[in-house]
Amino acid sequence: MEYDLTLTTTKKYHWANTCEYIILHNTWWSLVFKNQARYLSEHSDQVSAHYVVWQKWEIAKIWEDDNILWHTWISEWKWLKDKYNWLNSYTIWIEVVWPWFTDLQRDKVKELVIYLSNKYNISKANILRHKDITPKRKTDIEDSFWNNRYKSWEEYKDSLFNNNKDMWEYERQFTNKYWKWVVFNDLDWAIKKCINEDGSLNAKEFFFLTMIWLERVNNKIKPIT
Repeated sequence: MEYDLTLTTTKKYHWANTCEYIILHNTWWSLVFKNQARYLSEHSDQVSAHYVVWQKWEIAKIWEDDNILWHTWISEWKWLKDKYNWLNSYTIWIEVVWPWFTDLQRDKVKELVIYLSNKYNISKANILRHKDITPKRKTDIEDSFWNNRYKSWEEYKDSLFNNNKDMWEYERQFTNKYWKWVVFNDLDWAIKKCINEDGSLNAKEFFFLTMIWLERVNNKIKPIT
């Protein structure tokens, strides 16, 4: 995944982050995207984040996912009950710039969360909001982040893990292409889309591609209109 700004920070610990959780926050708006990110990477305040997503869609990456960055202070989640920094040891932090959200920004956050959850095998239950871990102090990420598309936080999370949407996307790509010779030509193109940046095969995408290819070849089902 590409980022519009990549920064480093000294506001981190010297042991590894296990990357078991993703936690969304919102941070206050700045006129300049770079200033927003550099505050979290360079300012003397003891707060940072792994990613910052601005309202126009830009993403800043601040150091690496497996770094433990200074972020949460008093926090609690299930068995992780420590008033200082234990959640930092397990979590990738995403700051979403506020006080209003844009659809471009929502799409980029969704793309980022899906990418990270796939990369580190993070479950839906481990994608949280700041107010989930500090309910007495924090209210972010604000409900307006999802309420123009989804009815609740849980519905938003369901959309991140809805494999049917992946399949329907491939269905749209194969519209009106269900004869054998067309399918084989498109299969060659589609397999290339299933290759990750490091050259490995994205098993989930390849699975859905194969299912649709079999439908087209064996059943010749009608194209989607």
